[in-house]
Amino acid sequence: MRRPVAFAARSGLLLAFCVAGAGSARADDHILAVGACPAWAGVPPAVCETAVTEVTAALSARYNVPESQVHTLLNARATVTGFVDFLNALPPIAADDRVFLYIVMHNGGGHQDRAASAKDDILVFWSDSDPGVIEFAIAEGKWLRASDFGDAIGQLGMGTLVAILEDCQSGALGLEILHETTPKTDRVATIASAQAGQYANLTLDYKQPLFSSLLVAAMRGPKVPLSELLTTVSGQVTDSSGPICAAHKVKSATAGGFTPDCRQTPVIRDPQAVLPGL
Repeated sequence: MRRPVAFAARSGLLLAFCVAGAGSARADDHILAVGACPAWAGVPPAVCETAVTEVTAALSARYNVPESQVHTLLNARATVTGFVDFLNALPPIAADDRVFLYIVMHNGGGHQDRAASAKDDILVFWSDSDPGVIEFAIAEGKWLRASDFGDAIGQLGMGTLVAILEDCQSGALGLEILHETTPKTDRVATIASAQAGQYANLTLDYKQPLFSSLLVAAMRGPKVPLSELLTTVSGQVTDSSGPICAAHKVKSATAGGFTPDCRQTPVIRDPQAVLPGL
C-alpha cells in the first residue's frame, strides 16, 4: 500500500511565475493533471481549465486511457491540501504502471536576483488571495517547494513517469527534481515547457499556454513517436514566443532583480529513452 503523502512546513522565498507513435490500450496507464490559475496572479482560471481539459483529452485519445484512469485537480480544489488529498485518494498504482503527469501553474525561483534552481523552485498552488509574504506562503502550506512536489509524485510508485510541466522556469523542476527525487520510478522522462530562467508564455490572445496549445495540436495530427513530435513542437514554441514577446513588449530584465527571459525553448530530459517508444 502506498504510504500517505504529507508535507512539513518550511520557509522560503519566491519570484512569482508569469502569467505520444500511438500506444495500444493499456490497463496500467494513468493520467494525472493539476491546474492552478488563481485569479489574483494575473492568469484567468479559465486558462488552466482549458489546458487541463485539452491536454488530458489529447493524451487519453493518443494512448487509449480509460476515463476511470484520468484524474484531475483544478483551480479552487488545487490547494496544497487538496493536492495531498488528491494523491492519497488515487487508486493503487502498480510498480509496472505508466503515469502521464501534467501540471499547469505559476512557478518560480526563491530568490529575486537569480533564476529558479532545484534548491529553491516553488510551485504556486491555488489560494483565494495573494499570500503576500513568501515565507508565510510556504510555512502555512499555501505554496509548495518543488522538491516536496517531486517527493510526493515519487511516492506513487509507478514504473514509468512521463511528466509534462507547463510552468515558467519549469526546467528547474524537470531537469533536476523529478529525476533526483523519484528513486522508486525506473523510467522518468520530463518535458518542461520552458528552461530555468525563461517565461512559459501564453498564446497571443492570452487564452491558452503556448506550449500546451501547440502540443495538443500536434497530438491531434499524424501519429509519430512522441520524441519526434516534441522536437517539432519545441521549435514551434521558440519561433512563436518571439512575436508574442514583441507584441506585449516584454522586457528581458528589470533593475534590481531577475526577470525571466521571454524567449521560450522547451527542455526535455529522457535518460532512459522512454519517449521514442511512445
